Amino acid sequence: MLRPGTEPVRLFCGKGAEPVANAVACCLCWRCPQVIIGAPSVIEDDLLRTFNISLVVRGSVTETRVTDTGDDARYALPRQRGMFRQLDSPSDVVTASIIQRIVGNRAAFEARNAKKVASEQAYYASSKDYVKEV
Repeated sequence: MLRPGTEPVRLFCGKGAEPVANAVACCLCWRCPQVIIGAPSVIEDDLLRTFNISLVVRGSVTETRVTDTGDDARYALPRQRGMFRQLDSPSDVVTASIIQRIVGNRAAFEARNAKKVASEQAYYASSKDYVKEV
């Protein structure tokens, strides 16, 4: 299984692409009015005050698949202030599984495109008749 930050993922998406992909996916959701790209891993008071954050939300399915025991230091302050919510994820799709599908389908994509290139080269190599427009 591919993990974010591994060599195949870096080759396909570029180094550090996963957080951006996650942020873009959140931005596309109409229920999420603002996403902080490059936010620190531990949510602190300064971040909450600077961006006037009133709610911190996380899905039940995450990239790390860490079970939520309630003592996760990343969300300690939002939990303490009662502004943390965990939502049930309707799907188990995460960035890593999408990347794994893309990389897995790459061979089929390359084979299909090689066939198209060969067909185009054969067409251009053969004698083509000029068709006059009327």
